[in-house]
Amino acid sequence: MTFLAAGIQAATGFGFAIFAVPFFLVILNSLAAVQIIAAVNFFLSLIIIPRLWKSVPRKPFINLMIGSTAGFPIGLYFFVNADAASAKLAAGILITVLAVFMLCREVKTNPVKTIEFEPNSSGLEQNHFGTQFAVGFLSGVMGTALAMPGPALIIYMIVIRASKLVSRALTLTLFAYSYGAIALIHSLWGGMSMTSWSLSVKLAPCIFAGVLAGNFLSRYLSEIRFRYVVLIILLVSGIYAIWTTI
Repeated sequence: MTFLAAGIQAATGFGFAIFAVPFFLVILNSLAAVQIIAAVNFFLSLIIIPRLWKSVPRKPFINLMIGSTAGFPIGLYFFVNADAASAKLAAGILITVLAVFMLCREVKTNPVKTIEFEPNSSGLEQNHFGTQFAVGFLSGVMGTALAMPGPALIIYMIVIRASKLVSRALTLTLFAYSYGAIALIHSLWGGMSMTSWSLSVKLAPCIFAGVLAGNFLSRYLSEIRFRYVVLIILLVSGIYAIWTTI
């Protein structure tokens, strides 16, 4: 499962957490799964982002990072006051609803044009601070609560029709920051144990293998195919999370 989830994330820019969290919650039956996923994703992001850093639009990245930071404390509060079943069900419902909405929108409009950001660009409508702060805030809340900062961010990428390259670069770079901060927060205040860190490190070989496979697969995803693959992954992951709860 770790290999498959890492491959999906390397190919699309997200997907590890929403694909692996329900599975890890079932196996471990503990919210420690959220902490393990956070640590694993931090390692995964560090492996991938060196190749993508030059394609990251700096201003949107900073705006999203500020919003995420503001959302971390709220997510931690939800985490320490939740249980595994409730977290899994909430994540499943949210992801499924968003995926269905976006998939219907894609089928209806059948878009073919994408927006390509240039690094350090300014003046674009998508660079407004308020919108990106809100997206980052929701990402930060879901990150510390469920190790899932991706859904809010990837839906934003789809709405503004960001290209595959920019979408992967921006999400994976933000994940490196978010998951590093999330792992630190959980270690200090969320009760993350050395056992969780140890298991995360043991999963490293699966992560490396998955990244290699995902990078290879990404070459064969066109812009439109990329968008549909991302939405289908969201939908399947959400339904799976709900199914394992009921």
